[in-house]
Amino acid sequence: MRDYSIDYNELSNTVNKVEKNIYRLSDVKHLLDKVAFDVVKFKDSDELWQVQDSDDGSYIIARYELDEPEAKKVSATHWDTLVSESSGDINIFYKGQPIVKMAASKLGISSEDVKTIKRFLPGKLASDKSFVKAMLNTLDESSRDAILKLYPELL
Repeated sequence: MRDYSIDYNELSNTVNKVEKNIYRLSDVKHLLDKVAFDVVKFKDSDELWQVQDSDDGSYIIARYELDEPEAKKVSATHWDTLVSESSGDINIFYKGQPIVKMAASKLGISSEDVKTIKRFLPGKLASDKSFVKAMLNTLDESSRDAILKLYPELL
């Protein structure tokens, strides 16, 4: 009977990896470009993935949600960034309105990664509400309230 036994834990892990778009980092590391912090993308795609550590190694997990209705998504075209490579300042705009100015060094972004911010940050802001919330929480309360009054979709 042992020849026909099934390891259900391993089967569950395999099925979950396929369903959630998870890959072992060591298997795909050579196919990735670093975007920022723990965010990567495949060299042939613009979809963002997050690196997460677990007991059995590091994995990359898809940063997009397939079941979010299109009407609730905030378009990446609404977000814009201006990046000063010399000073390392990152200015973030939403629908042409300045939202926040941050120093790349404060965020842990190296000088060579500053160049990629302009290309990938608008998409990250459009797809990750927790990232937007964290960014808005860096503002003082009155500024944050004013922005949320103008743009309630950012909640």
